[in-house]
Amino acid sequence: MSEPSPASQALGSVLEQYWRRKVDRDPFLSLRLGMRVAQLPDVSFEHVEREAEFARPLLSELASIRLDELGHDDRLTLQVLQRDLEVDVKAPQVFWHHFQVAPFQSPIPLFEEVLSRLPLETDDQLDEYLDLVDQWPAFIDKITANIKEQRRRRILIPQEELRLITPYLASFLREFEQHSFWVADERLSAVDRRRRERFQSRLAHAIRDRVRPPFGKLLETIGREYFAAAPEKVGLHQYPDGESVYQLMIRRYTSLDLAPEDIHRIGLDEVGRLEEKVIDATRRMGLRADSLPAAFEQLQAHPRTYVSTREEIGVRLAGYMQRADEALPRYFLRLPATPCRIEPLPPERGLAETFGLYREPTAAAPFGCYYYNSSAPRQTPLLSAADLIYHELMPGHHMQIARQAEAPDLHPYRRNCYVDIFGDGWAEYAASFAEEMGLYDDPFDYCGRMVQEIFMAARLVVDTGMNGFGWSLGRAADFLRGHIFESEAHIHSECLRYACDMPAQSLIYSLGFQAMKRLRARAEQALSGAFDIKRFHETILVHGSLPMTALESHVEWFIEQEHTPRSDSGR
Repeated sequence: MSEPSPASQALGSVLEQYWRRKVDRDPFLSLRLGMRVAQLPDVSFEHVEREAEFARPLLSELASIRLDELGHDDRLTLQVLQRDLEVDVKAPQVFWHHFQVAPFQSPIPLFEEVLSRLPLETDDQLDEYLDLVDQWPAFIDKITANIKEQRRRRILIPQEELRLITPYLASFLREFEQHSFWVADERLSAVDRRRRERFQSRLAHAIRDRVRPPFGKLLETIGREYFAAAPEKVGLHQYPDGESVYQLMIRRYTSLDLAPEDIHRIGLDEVGRLEEKVIDATRRMGLRADSLPAAFEQLQAHPRTYVSTREEIGVRLAGYMQRADEALPRYFLRLPATPCRIEPLPPERGLAETFGLYREPTAAAPFGCYYYNSSAPRQTPLLSAADLIYHELMPGHHMQIARQAEAPDLHPYRRNCYVDIFGDGWAEYAASFAEEMGLYDDPFDYCGRMVQEIFMAARLVVDTGMNGFGWSLGRAADFLRGHIFESEAHIHSECLRYACDMPAQSLIYSLGFQAMKRLRARAEQALSGAFDIKRFHETILVHGSLPMTALESHVEWFIEQEHTPRSDSGR
């Protein structure tokens, strides 16, 4: 094996420094790697500043490396690493515009789930659980302090968001036996009676005397007096430096240099293009409508759109999982070894999250899981349930994340990184590709896919509208109401997600999907009859998550490689 070039050695040095830092300090990474989760995350501004200071000289070192002296894989690694370091350097500029109690952004539900997954068999494991519970008061107190500092900076959680999140936070005030941190006898079956009673006694004391009080203070901090001072408006535009922060968030999530005006225009164009396609899809179902509102009204009345029980939602989703599993081998060279499943969200989480969420595999829970919202089955439309499964699990998020984690030739840093627009761009591409797999042969499911495509495009409009141009919550809801097929409750919570929880995050779906489609079209055109869909998919997946500029250069490399016969390694 030849000696690595000086450029490759310099890159390796930066990479190892950054990776060691992440392993030592990131509890989210510890969870994924199966290491002991010894601490809850540091949610302080000081922590974010320290990470920025660490990243700044590493970013300068990367800038001095000559790309023409790096091999293809090293060039990709440099671009991914550069993107992550840039995010760290700019994180202090956006810190105070994040609300750490907002459902999609908050570390609270994630580490509540960490506790629910910890094995509890040995004395060390029992002590570890109690130690983490004991850390929650300081953890919640810091979040409370941050909310107070945000208020001093005139950045307050909007009133509508407060109404949404308060019931979830109030669930932490329950008596210990109804508390989510409580461990019942069934979970302690491997523990003898004396140790179990001692553990439960200590846990009951910790919940009652240590955990509940700081949550009470947090709720008091965002209570009646805070609510009266909180804005009725939503969106980053209303806060100090909101416009510049929104631009940084666009860059952070999309890895693209696009202005809100450009994205807004793209969204309006896409919505206009897709309107007739949605109407045509309803006609394939046998409906007769000449406008979106008329089509949606008829879809509301369709007997398959709603179910009566939570169990029926799970059965419907499981059926789509099975169909995908049967079709996948015809279109992908390799499938992930890591399994996936579906489970319902806890009822209190369903109040704050629109559809549900995917949790990637960890060493403690070695499976991907989509937690679906079943809190209101009679108000939750299932028109796009097939699309949801193909986006979240297979061939979408689970396929991409599990394949990346299982890639033996990637450095551990690359196996564990995530570029948002790549992840959701792939998931949307996968949900669309399901049509080529024959998974939308039912007109009802095909209509659900078309409805979802226009939903993704509409997100571009309302995200930029609320955060960039001062749209009210009502105006954004009216736009969605006229162009997407969702319940009033979902429209409301979706708008809050874009404006209060994760501004700019919703842009990645449509923009990433469009980019993936363009790159596939480029490869098909360049390779003509030599284009192999399996090899194209393998090339995208085996190299893991990439910024869009890196993905573009990677696809050009793929095209060059395909002109020479190669093995099915995807490399």
